[in-house]
Amino acid sequence: MGFYLPCIACTIASWLQFWMDQTAVGDRAGLGITTVLTEIFLLEFSDAGMPKVSYMKAAELFVVVSFGFIFLALVESAIVYKATFWSVLREDKRELEKDVHLDKVIRYSETFKQTQPQDSWFVFKAINLRYKFQT
Repeated sequence: MGFYLPCIACTIASWLQFWMDQTAVGDRAGLGITTVLTEIFLLEFSDAGMPKVSYMKAAELFVVVSFGFIFLALVESAIVYKATFWSVLREDKRELEKDVHLDKVIRYSETFKQTQPQDSWFVFKAINLRYKFQT
C-alpha cells in the first residue's frame, strides 16, 4: 500500500490541469512535467524493492498505466492551449474584418453626405454603428 497510494495521488494531482485556466500554459506544463517525473521516480522505486524476474510485475504494470494517464493529461493540456490560441486568433480576425467593413461604410456615407446632404439619417446610423462596435 505504501507504493500504490503515492502513485494514485500523483495521477489524481495530474488531473488538476483539467480545472486550470486554459491560457495558463506555464502552470499546466509545470504540473504535468512534475507528475511525469514523479511517476518515473516511482517506477524506479518499485524496481528497487522487487525481485528480478523476466516478466512484468503487477506493480510495474500499475505504474505504466498510471504514467499513460498522466502523459495523456499533459498532451490534452497542449491540445487545449493550441485550440484556445487558434480560437482567439479567429475571433480577432473577425473583429478586424468588422472594423474594416465599418470604415468602408463610414467612408461611403461621408461621400454620400457630401453629394446629398438631405439624407443625413444614413450617415447618422453609420456613425452610431461605428461607435457601438468600438466601445
